[in-house]
Amino acid sequence: MVTDSADRSVPATQQTPFAEKMRRAGRDIPQYFVAATDDYHHGVVGYTQLVTGGCALGKSDADIATAVGTMVKRNAAFNAQRVKEIALFAKNAGASPPPSAEPRAAPSGARTGGKRA
Repeated sequence: MVTDSADRSVPATQQTPFAEKMRRAGRDIPQYFVAATDDYHHGVVGYTQLVTGGCALGKSDADIATAVGTMVKRNAAFNAQRVKEIALFAKNAGASPPPSAEPRAAPSGARTGGKRA
């Protein structure tokens, strides 16, 4: 089971008791905690695919947990960089791009940018 502790659609307070009940019933249900990036913290498909692939390949729970942990760290680093880029873009949104020295053809064939002949 893949769970984001901040999931607003299916809270961890509902997911964890389910996993515990399954374990008490004799089903070995590992629960992997991740950090989804969407506003509702429910978008865990990428993590779920990783876990499912690991299961299908016969990987141990420990190996899958390591892979999930690596993915969580990678996604956190990517998201931190993305936040910085968005802030920089917002800061510079009023600036117009430099004019092009060479005319370019638009997909329709009409000219855009550059000096007029």
